[in-house]
Amino acid sequence: MKRNKPDRGCGCGWLFFLLTVLLILCVCASATAEEAAEVLKMPEMILARDAASRMDLRDQEGNPLQVRSAPEMLGRGWADGDGNEPNYVGVIGFAVLQNNPDMSQFSVFDKAYWTIPQYTLQEGLLKQTGLIPHKTPLVVTGQKLEADGKGRFSGLLRVVRLDVTRECVIDVNCFVTLPYWALPMHEISKHGSCIAIYRETPGEGPHDEDGNAFTIRDGTRILIAYDGDGTTGHPADDNLTVRGIAFQEIENGIIVPRNVYFRESDLVLSY
Repeated sequence: MKRNKPDRGCGCGWLFFLLTVLLILCVCASATAEEAAEVLKMPEMILARDAASRMDLRDQEGNPLQVRSAPEMLGRGWADGDGNEPNYVGVIGFAVLQNNPDMSQFSVFDKAYWTIPQYTLQEGLLKQTGLIPHKTPLVVTGQKLEADGKGRFSGLLRVVRLDVTRECVIDVNCFVTLPYWALPMHEISKHGSCIAIYRETPGEGPHDEDGNAFTIRDGTRILIAYDGDGTTGHPADDNLTVRGIAFQEIENGIIVPRNVYFRESDLVLSY
């Protein structure tokens, strides 16, 4: 009785599929590692690591702190890749303006500089003791977080300021793990807010949300507001990769925010 030969094409097909998936995963992992390596070369990270290396940093139990850079971690209390509480203890990061709806208000935008509150714990109570400038380098020495049910953890971080070697407490929502303002302009709003200057270059200029040309003076300050979702570009125009907020005076001193989409080449980081 003649036997049918097994169909090897199906097995080869599955093998090819698995190899392709593994190759994609390896490429993605490599890209992530390369991005993290580039962040570690940024001057802000180098200076922060150098400052931390010269300090006797200890955790809440008094043990020597294992300080590390972790730009691959999401700041602001976002859960880790498995949905668990992020472990920021020992991580070098930066104090940044809290994510809140007021970021689109002119009163926040027009401040000379941005700050966040710093606290101390006195007899179990939280007391504000000052302000920390936006972008101040920090090392986390302790944390007390709880899940908010939306993929994030809220709470407090005990940190040491690397600029003045002073310990204090901050809101976790004001902590990021990388100097995001040094990233390409279209990447910034995924991590935090900044201010840019519009510098007109040859070619088609900015557009509003409806796709109409938007008239704006050269030198105008633009708010790049944190959105966290990465949808910064215009949905109908691949050339307009950055969404910003321009503040216009309409009448009688009334200033309104306008969502405007820019080419990356038309914006220069200011703050």
